[in-house]
Amino acid sequence: MKNFLLVLILITTSVFAADILNVAGKVMVVDFTNKRVELEVPAYRGIASDTRVCLQGSGQLKQALDLKCGKVLSVDNEKVWVEINKGGLSFKLGEMVSVLTENKSPLGERMVASYYDRVTGEIPSKSSVAGGMTFGLTYFFPSVHVELSLAPSWSVSAVGLYGESQSNNSKNRTFGTLLGVTYYTPQPTLGLHFDFLLGYYNSQITIGSLMVDDVDSIMGAALVGWKGYLSQELYYRLNAGAQYISNQQSPNSLDFSSVLPFFRAEVGVTF
Repeated sequence: MKNFLLVLILITTSVFAADILNVAGKVMVVDFTNKRVELEVPAYRGIASDTRVCLQGSGQLKQALDLKCGKVLSVDNEKVWVEINKGGLSFKLGEMVSVLTENKSPLGERMVASYYDRVTGEIPSKSSVAGGMTFGLTYFFPSVHVELSLAPSWSVSAVGLYGESQSNNSKNRTFGTLLGVTYYTPQPTLGLHFDFLLGYYNSQITIGSLMVDDVDSIMGAALVGWKGYLSQELYYRLNAGAQYISNQQSPNSLDFSSVLPFFRAEVGVTF
């Protein structure tokens, strides 16, 4: 599972990089009245009238949030006029910008489309539901994760998980409910993010038909992770961090407390 996710990250990173490496142009005119930019583009091959493009300043981070998108109005030798309708006209004369074709790859198309609401000042709907695994060094829990977007960079979430393990004649069943707040930077509900969780675990240990432990635990966790798109609606998420678990009583046979590692891998859909 972990090897598959690593390969997936490398593939998606490579595809997005291919979308970034396009031609470069120099800002010659900024027409605020008509929302147009004239670029001097020496290597303008492939840029034709009506082409959907996005522009990105050379000094900006390579993130879709920085893109200013529109369409090519005309191409005259090395002069390219672009009408901007998504993202504003925050360009300086003489600035070098990357000219990205919007539909160069499926991932690039999704990355650009996902920010149209954001760059026009509207809060995007990027709520989601996902299924996956929450695990540590010696434990793993299948989990369901529901995330609700509050603002471009903030969301709240609820996680339900259940794990069961058996050794010889003993069985451990653990239920969990976690509530969280997520901060995304630099992109809205996508990319690098930080999770802060508070929650509750209930663990029951039985030997044969006899219950020997029924332990309630309070937990808190801090995670860092990456969320990226696999398709138009499908995404993946990887997280790593630590959780602190405080047992509310002394268990007889349960070793699930103090500071423990916390990892999460999941796939979900947006709505």
